[in-house]
Amino acid sequence: MQDERKGRTSNEGNTVAQPASKELPTSTDVRMKNSSNKTSSSTVGIDASIATENAVALSDKLKALAGYLDLTSENENFEDAVLDGLIIYISNIMTQRIEKFAGKVIGKKNWDEVDITGDVGTDVDVELLHSFFAVVTNFCSHNRSAILLMKSKELFQSLSQFWFDLKNKALFPFSLPSLQNLSTEVEKRDVLLQEHPSVLIDVIQIVKDSTEIDTFLVPLTTFLANMTTTREVRRLLLKAGENGVFEDICKCLDPMYPKDVRLMVSRFVKHMTADEVSHWYLLQESVNILPIILLPLAGGETFADDEYSTMPVELQYLEPTKTREEDSEVRENLLFALLQLCRLKRCREKVRDSNSYYILRELHKFETQESMIDLVERIVDLLIRTEEEIGEKGDFVDFQVPEIEQWLNGDFVYPEEPSNMK
Repeated sequence: MQDERKGRTSNEGNTVAQPASKELPTSTDVRMKNSSNKTSSSTVGIDASIATENAVALSDKLKALAGYLDLTSENENFEDAVLDGLIIYISNIMTQRIEKFAGKVIGKKNWDEVDITGDVGTDVDVELLHSFFAVVTNFCSHNRSAILLMKSKELFQSLSQFWFDLKNKALFPFSLPSLQNLSTEVEKRDVLLQEHPSVLIDVIQIVKDSTEIDTFLVPLTTFLANMTTTREVRRLLLKAGENGVFEDICKCLDPMYPKDVRLMVSRFVKHMTADEVSHWYLLQESVNILPIILLPLAGGETFADDEYSTMPVELQYLEPTKTREEDSEVRENLLFALLQLCRLKRCREKVRDSNSYYILRELHKFETQESMIDLVERIVDLLIRTEEEIGEKGDFVDFQVPEIEQWLNGDFVYPEEPSNMK
């Protein structure tokens, strides 16, 4: 899978973040940089007396450790004993210092009120928390160390309260980049799904309870975009689709949400349409993915009554001030999802009978990039041709797939993953 943005790995996941910045990264493995140029494993002081050590000194050692983990980011030549020692060290800091400090910080401040750009002593509690989560974030950027952390159930459970408990919402900018990093490689995704399958629902619940002003939506939606490159995750989320999962996530396609959030959710939608066996189910009212895709592509145009007649109700009689999604990459992802939904005959007929053509016709007038115009035309071509014409050409054949129940129960196995994930 090739990422559409610059980054170290092939999935959404690995960008570099500066510890002093309040701005969250938007994709790839997040790396917290250390200000020191010279750092070695012997300088991090992992055998210090954690419970009594001065907070400033401990914060400095954690920064050094974060820098060491970042400097070794291009290889995984950690000895097992070193990794085991780091897990113990991180766990001890969590139980002896971080959980205690967190309560004080949450009680005093919201994130917007926190200033960590000054000297380390300006706010010791916040600085220590930030340094600790920089270590965890960089630790989770390595496959072996991340997998070891996920298999350390007590540590993972302790970290979960900083990822999913809304009373710790002010600390999400510190903590969530580490969760994002657990989704960036297939090995990490597989272990996370095996050891902690409930994490998916926990993330979706936080997204559901969020608003457009919550900056922590960027790592959460990046996590979902990354995780849905795995077929088993798509199956599990599809199985939960009737519980409003798609609505909870795709509300973030609304233009009031930040562009990076909309981008990640559009990738989520594209990934969720990768499996032909799920297409008919996605188009049913229980999931209702068609208006989710089409609404951001629609403007404020007025159509004739007969053109409205079979459109999804969400697309009928939109306000004249309604604007299309402004970001071309978001539109491209949604169009690609729609194109994938047109692979099966009965799904094409569903899209065709919903008068999607009229939305695409107006979008075609709006687009200026050749690649986008071509993508719209590919979909329109399928909708205006007869099934006999499509069949004669031999593309987009009507695959024979098992019933949706077989897919949901995990009884149907594809020979390989789709190759169009990015």
